[in-house]
Formats: sequence, structure tokens, C-alpha cells
Amino acid sequence: VVTSDDEEGGQRNAINQANHFCEERYEKVAAVETEKTKYIGDMDEENYRATKRTAKVLQQGGTSAWVFGGKKEKNAGRVASGAGSLLNTATGKGYRTMMTFKCI
Repeated sequence: VVTSDDEEGGQRNAINQANHFCEERYEKVAAVETEKTKYIGDMDEENYRATKRTAKVLQQGGTSAWVFGGKKEKNAGRVASGAGSLLNTATGKGYRTMMTFKCI
């Protein structure tokens, strides 16, 4: 079971963990038997996705202004980047991926 910010990230993380387990334990690879990803967030799923997109824009845009801007832009960028980080953290992990696999 893996939680993530988005469906694809959870699926990638789950298969990476399965492959790591099989490689470490048996020197084999994982073969996925079942996989199910479900939205588990508190808010409406579309609002969750929009909020995550907004957080990403704030973080990336704010960081760019912070690094490349003048004094005023650096301050505004730092605030925007921090706000994006807080928004991302407050929104949490909205998806749960459950996967069964066998090592082959």
C-alpha cells in the first residue's frame, strides 16, 4: 500500500518498491498481479487536483523569482514558494495504491 499526490506517482512508487523487494530478497523482478488506485482525499477530487496544480505553480514560480529576481522579486518569490509548499503539505496525499505481486 502506497499513498501519493497523484495516481501515476503511486503506481510508479508501488512497482519500484515491489521490484526492490524482489531484487533484494530473491534476485528476481516483480510481476504485478493486481493493482488498484483510489482517491482517498477529504475534498472533491477535482478540487484536490486543482489545489495541487496551484501549489506546484506557486512553488516553481516563487522559486524562480527568488533565485533570479531583484530584491523585491526575491522577497515575493520566497513568500510564493513558501505558500506553495504549505498548500501542498496541507492538501496531503490524496491517492492510495494497493498492489499484489509475485517475484519471478
